Amino acid sequence: MSHYSCEVIIPPTDDVKKSIDEVMNSFNKYEPCSWYDCYEIGGRYSGNKIIAEIGGDKIESFIAELKKQKITVSCIQAGKETLAPASQQKIVDELWRKTFPDKGDVCPLFDHYKGNSNICTVTEIPEKLSAYRLIIAGPKYSNDLREFSYENGLTCQRMLVQEFWNGVEYQRTTWDGNVKEGIEMLRAKNWPIASNWLVVTIDYHN
Repeated sequence: MSHYSCEVIIPPTDDVKKSIDEVMNSFNKYEPCSWYDCYEIGGRYSGNKIIAEIGGDKIESFIAELKKQKITVSCIQAGKETLAPASQQKIVDELWRKTFPDKGDVCPLFDHYKGNSNICTVTEIPEKLSAYRLIIAGPKYSNDLREFSYENGLTCQRMLVQEFWNGVEYQRTTWDGNVKEGIEMLRAKNWPIASNWLVVTIDYHN
């Protein structure tokens, strides 16, 4: 089973999970979806927005310091890596707070991180945030296809992906995965994406 990151952009809502479920389930209304079999908000990509905001070089330096202190992880990884033994969590979190004092008390690189950093607005997207897939949601049409309304629920209206299966091999697209650039590509095609819409990190499996 492979994991992929996806950012789903939805209108403001008090029930993010319900909206995400509506969008994701719109792909398998009549038959199983071809590109995912299950998904969850955050998952192994929980904390990606924090990491993107900090920047790769600083994160790499942090990881190098962890290796210097001989921090170890479990050898079996289903999601984020697990610190083993768990007593190392205190050491890792103390180093995280020391290195990045304004980025929370718990290191988001490992699975003991339970923070809710999976949601931001469009204006809050870090410059370097990337994903394998980007979905823009919108309202569904009514059953008679004469009008659409948010009361009918949400569905996928636009989607970008870094590469796709063409029947023989994976073929790269013109989108490199940068979320902000992807939004601008869609806005250039006159697709409305408001600055207060929510950007939700998804971990999907295939």
